Amino acid sequence: MSEQVELFALPSESRPMQTMAPPSALFDWRAELTRRSTEKAQFDFNDAQGFTLYRSGSSNYTDAQALVDACAPIGICIIDSSGPTRTLLAEYASDGGKVFIDSGAFRVFRRHLAGHDEHLDFNAVLARYAEIVAQCTAPEQLLLVAPDIVGDQHGSFEIFCRYLPEVQALARAGARIVLPMQVGKLDMLENYQRYLDVINFEPVVGLPANAKSISADDALSFLRAAQPSHVHFLGCSETCLLHQAAHVVPHTDISSDAMTIRKHIGTNKLLTEMCRQQTDDTVIDYVHGGLTKWDETEFVGYIDAIVLEMSNVELKRFANSVSMPVNAVLDAAQRESLMDNLDELHFGYGYEMVSAFWRSECRQAISPEIRRCSITTLYRAKLI
Repeated sequence: MSEQVELFALPSESRPMQTMAPPSALFDWRAELTRRSTEKAQFDFNDAQGFTLYRSGSSNYTDAQALVDACAPIGICIIDSSGPTRTLLAEYASDGGKVFIDSGAFRVFRRHLAGHDEHLDFNAVLARYAEIVAQCTAPEQLLLVAPDIVGDQHGSFEIFCRYLPEVQALARAGARIVLPMQVGKLDMLENYQRYLDVINFEPVVGLPANAKSISADDALSFLRAAQPSHVHFLGCSETCLLHQAAHVVPHTDISSDAMTIRKHIGTNKLLTEMCRQQTDDTVIDYVHGGLTKWDETEFVGYIDAIVLEMSNVELKRFANSVSMPVNAVLDAAQRESLMDNLDELHFGYGYEMVSAFWRSECRQAISPEIRRCSITTLYRAKLI
């Protein structure tokens, strides 16, 4: 449809946030949101201590935009990010937003544990880092995780040295580089020192928060000896270790990243139910023309003309939905007999087929905006 944006755009004044109580059979997300909002003391305590918690796992454009709207510290995995997401985050950092970008090495490590032979293309990783830095006027707002091999101290240092020129260039441009420290033959301070011997910038120390990787005592002993200017705890939302670190190195900046959105996704989980129920509520207005150019009856009634205005992508979606070849759909629409063909093909249910497509398109159009608003709401309630 040539006017798709006009058709499906969700006006800001019409953003969904219904106030009616849901039927008792549904998950009551409003009550759950209220209940959890009263249990946010831990996040408040973190904020009071000046820790920065990057909300990682936000590589999806809609999720990233929601956190930008909320002015939240954002974390993404670079190998999952699209071009628009990278541009969005470069602009966000330029405006003073805090952005943490992981290489994806930990995911590869987990894949290896599962028996998969997979390797990370650090050339692609560093090229995407450079793309973001080049678009950013405040690269100091970016935390970029340096190349490493999770669980392999020697291999991590080797691969870091292999890509040292690219890493140094990112640092010279102003980005802050996170050096993940691995446990191995050398003690952590010796390992850290050999990195310092080959770089010409002040790094952010990256420490694994998993107790299986490094004990809290070892981490704190290292920090006490190294006295870094900034330490980042990788994959950590718990406060105990962070507060212990703040006591040991009171003049060190402390940050961490954690997938805080994921725990709210799933059946009878807060984010999922917020999105599903608000989409159900709002799609009614779309279907009946409250927020679009046509209502459902007009869409069905003018289907021949509308089909002829569709883009190739939209036409393919429609053809798949009604189980007809694209050429057959176009031919029938040009003869103004599409509904007759659909009735014949679907035993008199042509109207229902077109109506189902319209409802599906409406849901797809509004779902990203509803998810975006829901994530922003959860962040502002300090639940993610």
